[in-house]
Amino acid sequence: MNKHTLSIRDIGFRWNAATEFLFSGIDCDFVPGSVTALMGGNGTGKTTFLEVICRRLPAERGKVEIDARPSEYDDFNYLPQDSSRLLFSHLTLMDNIALQRVASNGKIPPSMSSLFTDPGMLSRYPMQCSGGQRQRAAVCRAILDMPYFPVTLLDESFSSLSGDAKASLGPELKRAAKAFGAVVIFISHDVFDAMRFGDRVLTLTGGRLSAFDTSDIVTEDDCWRQTRRREEILHSLRSDNTNKS
Repeated sequence: MNKHTLSIRDIGFRWNAATEFLFSGIDCDFVPGSVTALMGGNGTGKTTFLEVICRRLPAERGKVEIDARPSEYDDFNYLPQDSSRLLFSHLTLMDNIALQRVASNGKIPPSMSSLFTDPGMLSRYPMQCSGGQRQRAAVCRAILDMPYFPVTLLDESFSSLSGDAKASLGPELKRAAKAFGAVVIFISHDVFDAMRFGDRVLTLTGGRLSAFDTSDIVTEDDCWRQTRRREEILHSLRSDNTNKS
């Protein structure tokens, strides 16, 4: 079991010395078993933030640590925006998912296969599937890889999923994070997804992070009832648009 804490200390990033910092002075801790949603307007640096965390891009200042040691590239289970392209076209969805180490016998756990309401979907090849079906397979792969990485990062991995798929995969993501003690951070543009599936919501606005606790929210109905908290999150996102205008 992972049980590792991710710590971000005074992280700052800009593309080059002639540009302003996209974000700077960011400090944040992520405890084992937690799921954090990251929101922000277009161009605020959400994807860049994840790529700096997992060392795909170099931070100009600050550090990223796992249990007070410098993090390494292999600490991160990263699913990029175009993650469905990571599927092998010559393999069925079942075979693509079964490539993960947890499925060494060529089969996937019942907890994963049950997430596909149409059993026949798993026997199809990626090009025979919709974008949402391919995305579901990619997220399943990331969940199955959780035991092998302290941190899992998902970049808009729910964006192509139907409501039913989100209702299945979101809770499974939270269950797996707690079961394996993994840190999970996922980018979302949907405030309801962020509040339902994140133990907290972080908004990246004006190069800074704001945090909103959502650990007591279980269903979408809970989201609707939390009017004040939802409006605080949306206000934070709107503030960034105002600052840009």
